[in-house]
Amino acid sequence: MKQKTTIGVGVIVQRPDAKILLGYRHKKGEEPSWCFPGGHVEPEESFEEAALRETEEETGLKLSNATITNFVQNIGGGASNLTGVAYSELDSPQEADTREPEVFKYWKWFSLDEIPHPLFPATHAALSAWQGYALDHRWKNYRVEN
Repeated sequence: MKQKTTIGVGVIVQRPDAKILLGYRHKKGEEPSWCFPGGHVEPEESFEEAALRETEEETGLKLSNATITNFVQNIGGGASNLTGVAYSELDSPQEADTREPEVFKYWKWFSLDEIPHPLFPATHAALSAWQGYALDHRWKNYRVEN
């Protein structure tokens, strides 16, 4: 069965202490993993708008802005899925709420040297691209010049 192509966004939310937000994803039919806030880009919505909307829907955090830093494309597995990697800094430490308990069990802040595993595949690719690391052969990285 051919998979459908999806266009999504993953949001790297970083606090002033440099910790980033990850949610423990336990969606039915999937292996549990850690994931950035994010989701599908709706028709007539920009990647930046989707980043702000998805973050608020999933965590309750109201971001003032988001900047697209990369696009990562999954070219393996029968579909071509494109994820915009958005970055946003919080002005002050905040806690995230679990607004979609059917998808996320809880949210937690991590320093870059204590990232948990396993990561959701698109989150792994997005984080690697954002940090400037090489991606798995099934993924391509497109850096955005801001």
